Parts: sequence; structure tokens; C-alpha cells
Amino acid sequence: METITEKTKEHSYDSRRPSIRARQLVINRGTSVTPQSSSPGFSVYDSKRRASGLPWLSVASSDIDAAAFRRMNSTGISAVTDSSEKEKKDLQGLNERLSNYIERVRFYEAQNRKLADELEKLKAKWGKETTQIKAMFQAELDEARRLLEAECKLKSHFELRMVSSEETSEELRER
Repeated sequence: METITEKTKEHSYDSRRPSIRARQLVINRGTSVTPQSSSPGFSVYDSKRRASGLPWLSVASSDIDAAAFRRMNSTGISAVTDSSEKEKKDLQGLNERLSNYIERVRFYEAQNRKLADELEKLKAKWGKETTQIKAMFQAELDEARRLLEAECKLKSHFELRMVSSEETSEELRER
């Protein structure tokens, strides 16, 4: 029995639990909260980290002189400010490009509407003029067709007379 309990103790959940714990970091802006620092600015305070014995992790205002701390902060702040200025300029450029695009689209839409109206006017005008022109020339075409039919009849009549005349002339020659 003892061997079973010893094995269960070895493989228990508590024995496999990681020993690394999350650390808390408190950043206060403005005047310092810790009594050791009297300079305004950023103050980083973490009692658990100080108790851990890792000097490179402790960043309290008493460990770093105020001038070095301000330089670190101003470097970080200038980097953030520079990147935000760059992003701002990029966004302004993109906004300008978008407004130019929207302006072009609106111009083309207005031009398209203008051309569509002109096309409708031309279609309406073309339809009216064609019916008037068609009516005007239709009478002339009908008259020309009538005259052509009459001339064709007259031509065929004369061709028949010519053929009959030729026949009679040949008969007379033979006699």
C-alpha cells in the first residue's frame, strides 16, 4: 500500500505545477508614490520583485537616478511620438488620396449623367425627325415606285412591238 501512495504522490498535480509565477508591475505617472523618490516623473514599484532578489528586474526610483530614468522615458516617449507622427502623416496622405478618389468619382458620375441626358435628348430628337423625314419621303417613294411600274409596263409594251416589227420586216424581206 505504501508504494501505491508514494507513486500517487509523485504523480500528483501539485508536484507538476510550474514554479514560475506572474509578477505584478505598477507604473505610476505624475509625482512619485514611493517615499524614497522626491523627483516627479515615472515611478515603478514592485515589492514582490524586490523580494525575489533579482537586481536587474527591480526598477524603483531609488535604484536608478532620476536623470537616467527621465532619459529612458524621454527616449521611449520620443519613439512613440515619432511613430504616432508618422502614422498621422500616413493617415493624412491616405485621407487625401481617398478624397481625391471620391472627387474623381463624383466628377465622373456628373459627367455620366450629363452624357446620359444628352443621349436621351438625341434619341428623342432622332425619333421625331425620322418620323417626319420618313413621312415626307414616303410619298415621294410611292410616286417613284408608281412611275417605275408604269415605265416598266411601257418598256415591255415597246419591246413586244419591236419584236413583232422585226418579225414582220423579216417576212417582207423573204418575200
